[in-house]
Amino acid sequence: MASRVAIILAAGTARRMGGVSKTELELHGRSLVAHVIEGARAAGFAPLVVAPPGLELPDGTARCLEDPPFGGPAAGLLAGVHHSPGADTYALLAGDSPYAPRALPALLAALRSGTSISVTYDVARPDPQGGKASFLPSVVRGESLRARADSLAPGGAHGLSLRGLLADMSCIDVPVADWETVTSDVNTWEDLRDLRSRDS
Repeated sequence: MASRVAIILAAGTARRMGGVSKTELELHGRSLVAHVIEGARAAGFAPLVVAPPGLELPDGTARCLEDPPFGGPAAGLLAGVHHSPGADTYALLAGDSPYAPRALPALLAALRSGTSISVTYDVARPDPQGGKASFLPSVVRGESLRARADSLAPGGAHGLSLRGLLADMSCIDVPVADWETVTSDVNTWEDLRDLRSRDS
């Protein structure tokens, strides 16, 4: 098992886009999730995609899925943790956020301070706690995430948000100059058009 695993959440239903498989939508000739997978690998993380069996992934990409399906992001994350129990470090990524892996080197470096989780925030906002902060992307110490998973009752992650799961863990905020790009994802067709208009 790899010591660094990127858990890529790609099991959502995309209700605001008519239920399309949004992580398979193309950006510059490749699917959104393929961009995330490639970026995770480039940053030194083994990608593990939380996704239903029908989602097309690049050859050799590991996958898993929470049981029961559609349990929400926290349930998907913990499914990834259970699938890769030996990892020292986890990156948390959204399958529809193609530029998020750009933040992984800075997040990983910040984690060495001894905290449990490092998250991005917009460098243009002086107070990360009062402004925008995001758990996607983030990097989490493996032992801390497994301890949190073990503290939950069976089924306790179902319907839980990432913030609800992770917010009270010891955290360091990492300023990111291009925060809007790094955290950009696709929830609407307008979001996709905006991504396609940017330089890769």
